[in-house]
Amino acid sequence: MINASSPSPRHAPEAQPLPPPVSERPGGHVQQIVNGVVSFGILLCLAELGVADHLADRPRNVTDLAELCEADPEHLHRILRAATSLGLLRATGQPGTYALTREGRTLRQDLPDSMRPAVLMAADPLWLESIRLLPETVRAGRPALPRPTYDYLADNPAAGDLFHRFMRTRAIPVAEAIAKLDFRGVRTVVDVGGGGGTVLGKVLRTHTHCTGVLLERPDVAGIAAQHLAALGLRDRCTTVEGDFFHSVPEGADVYLLTSIVHNWSDDDAGLILRNVRKAMESADRPAQVWCVDLLRPAFPARFGPPPMATILDVRMLGLFGGGQERSQAEYESLMARNGLKVTRVEPFPNDMHLMVATLPE
Repeated sequence: MINASSPSPRHAPEAQPLPPPVSERPGGHVQQIVNGVVSFGILLCLAELGVADHLADRPRNVTDLAELCEADPEHLHRILRAATSLGLLRATGQPGTYALTREGRTLRQDLPDSMRPAVLMAADPLWLESIRLLPETVRAGRPALPRPTYDYLADNPAAGDLFHRFMRTRAIPVAEAIAKLDFRGVRTVVDVGGGGGTVLGKVLRTHTHCTGVLLERPDVAGIAAQHLAALGLRDRCTTVEGDFFHSVPEGADVYLLTSIVHNWSDDDAGLILRNVRKAMESADRPAQVWCVDLLRPAFPARFGPPPMATILDVRMLGLFGGGQERSQAEYESLMARNGLKVTRVEPFPNDMHLMVATLPE
């Protein structure tokens, strides 16, 4: 028997449909993109305050974390709560106590491939300004930044040091992948624009029959020389101060171009490749170019997170102007126009690819 005070089944109110997820409402997807700025701010707080380092050994409560991070407990707690929704932290069974997730652990600065330098680099004033000025860059057809990026890094030691740490962490998985390649018959490797020596150092320590030459600008060559000497490679490696737009050391069996070509326009990249080709032509036996870069998809991606190559292509636009991520066909065409032939392409870590090129027969 139905209680008179209860609504009858015939007249019971119908369940109201739940509102669609934010991403499915008109403008919802745009709002999510806008919200990405705040998400980055949360990530930046974790990185700058060293939250991951303080949670490395065990979960901690907000009070302890605030003391370690030298932060206001109430404000820090709001960031920690938000970080759980981003998958960087997880709340434990204890009130106000948090632990690292798998992704959160990547922010620990004691890891050789830590993501912390990447986060801090993205927050550098020039990097942020390059995004704010992106519309003006597109209008003008060149970076709207007040000064060239490499000049800024050279004149700002703190930013330059952070940039090199960022590049070093990016280079570690690439260095390991290159070192696993077949070096039989390779006597000398020239690392063109080899940065701090991460890649060449790994190669020479893995393949003890090889010698190496690292070409870099004077302000970077010294950093590389110290790193390679610390690895005990002083007798098997030479650091050359120079400019790959002018010339490239001769006599190598392999010329490494790791994250180099994508920094430059077709004209500038072509000049680098022609200088490499000239060095190869002087060798007493066939040499190869091993070019490692991202490959942009040939067609626009379907709806979803943009490929890393697409994101970095826009980043290069704002920071370097002519810098760009190319498709495989564009790389092959660029190589061919400058006297080189791509003979092999294979996937590498972090969405990178290895492109092997030789002199045409």
